[in-house]
Amino acid sequence: MMRVLLCIVVAGLSAFGISVLPAAGADTGSVNLSIAVASPCILIAPDNVAFDPVTFSPTEFSPTKSLARHSHQVQNCSQKSEPLFAKATDATDGSGSTGTTWLLVHPQTIGVDRYALQLESLPLSKTDQAVASGPLLAGEARPFDLTLWMPTVGSSGSGRTMSMSLTYTATF
Repeated sequence: MMRVLLCIVVAGLSAFGISVLPAAGADTGSVNLSIAVASPCILIAPDNVAFDPVTFSPTEFSPTKSLARHSHQVQNCSQKSEPLFAKATDATDGSGSTGTTWLLVHPQTIGVDRYALQLESLPLSKTDQAVASGPLLAGEARPFDLTLWMPTVGSSGSGRTMSMSLTYTATF
């Protein structure tokens, strides 16, 4: 039944001079396609932050803190929203293996040679963690506060400049 109907439709179209096949003189055209692959991109400014000098914490229950308000900003330089992650390092005085080192810990566990660093409300650790304020929108620049909890009295490093790093990672 279907074949008969198809033959009738083709015969009917042919009777009116309408072809179901491409014409002998048909032309073709093409479209070249491309895509730019987006890449995560962040800019950080400034790339160096110095906390004000402070004393060691008297005890772990009454920490001495140093706040660096709006100390730096992170800008998304891609065309897409980017989740942002952060991590930090232990602090050292730069003297090599014989120098002073403070271990990076959670603010509730500061102690002798143990300090804490917090980004906004996020206590930093040595592994990437999602920044609590959410992803950066395309082109967005966001300022950040940092808080440093000093190690307790009895720690090494008195009179020295201790250095640590804060690393951001942006992904899609």
